[in-house]
Amino acid sequence: MISLRGDLFIADGGNDRILKLDPTGRPVFSFVISAKSRGSLLQPRRLELDPSLGFWVLDERGQVVHFDEYGGYLGMFSIESNSSPAGLAVSADAVWAADATTIWRYVFH
Repeated sequence: MISLRGDLFIADGGNDRILKLDPTGRPVFSFVISAKSRGSLLQPRRLELDPSLGFWVLDERGQVVHFDEYGGYLGMFSIESNSSPAGLAVSADAVWAADATTIWRYVFH
């Protein structure tokens, strides 16, 4: 996803990390959220920006984690899915996550 400032955020599921590149393509930061950390990620699949310049990440387990634009942890929720969660969208006041049969909505302020 490309932020309002032109930064590119990438969910790198193969390496369990998030990458941030500046508008010229230079790496700004890369971070891994390990299993021992708050908001741990396992094979991040989708990444969506939110109105506050932060971003939300959906991983293969159904963890949906909120970060600020610098990679700081802000919060999380989990979805209970019997299949592989693959959809993520953010509106002005909610986050939507989906698998093949169900859509979950999480309202944030």
